[in-house]
Amino acid sequence: MREIKLRSLSLLKVESEMHTEVYEEIKKLYGDEIVGYPTYLVVNPQTGQVIKKWSIDIDQMSLEGIEEAFEKPAKEYSETMKQKTA
Repeated sequence: MREIKLRSLSLLKVESEMHTEVYEEIKKLYGDEIVGYPTYLVVNPQTGQVIKKWSIDIDQMSLEGIEEAFEKPAKEYSETMKQKTA
């Protein structure tokens, strides 16, 4: 069940602010969410809404810790999507 919830989200990793065309587009969309490097954003691909963000702290988390941090946002996202399709 958890895999289904997370599968429909997108993970975006921003590693530096090299001014490439791709980075400039990401900065336009998520500039306020980029808090350092690396920044990890979990994004609803349908709305572009950031569901969860991390900075370097995620590199120091265990897999269980990451999974636990995803639990609430994934559940909220899943419930929102169910309401939209009902």
